[in-house]
Amino acid sequence: GVVTNATKLILTNTLYLNAKWQHQFDANDTYSRNFTLPGGKNKLVKSMFAKTSFPALQQQGRQVVRLAYQGGDFALDLVLPASTDDLPDALTMLLTSNGEDWQQKLANEPLRLWLPRFSIQTHESLMQRMGDSALPLGAGADFSKATSNPRGLFISDIIQATSIDVAEQGTRA
Repeated sequence: GVVTNATKLILTNTLYLNAKWQHQFDANDTYSRNFTLPGGKNKLVKSMFAKTSFPALQQQGRQVVRLAYQGGDFALDLVLPASTDDLPDALTMLLTSNGEDWQQKLANEPLRLWLPRFSIQTHESLMQRMGDSALPLGAGADFSKATSNPRGLFISDIIQATSIDVAEQGTRA
């Protein structure tokens, strides 16, 4: 319903990731295991298992484990909160710090790690999240670099669609 007869221009951008784990999980070690959801309810989910050393740390009752991808340029950081009620604070710790605090404290530790296989798909309007004041909208917007007739051109929506799959071999997004 976003594209209509009035649509004059669609801009698209795509990012793709297909990264293999540095230490892949053995599919034979994947089995159903309880996973605690926010609120404390348990759900059986397919969980991958690895017993090896990972960069990790424990801080304020929270655990952080880094799973590196092949090539070593980037990784997935997992956060295990102290409790299901602590998840917002645990994420805030990671996202608001300059990164030096906890990242410099990561040290290789032998671990037994169970990680649920998961897929996430989202499709949302960023215009609704950002509000009207975030971008030049409507008739007053200047799109002269995009078209010779900028009067009839305005932003009606920005859609973000995301798909992430985490499995034994790695991550595809």
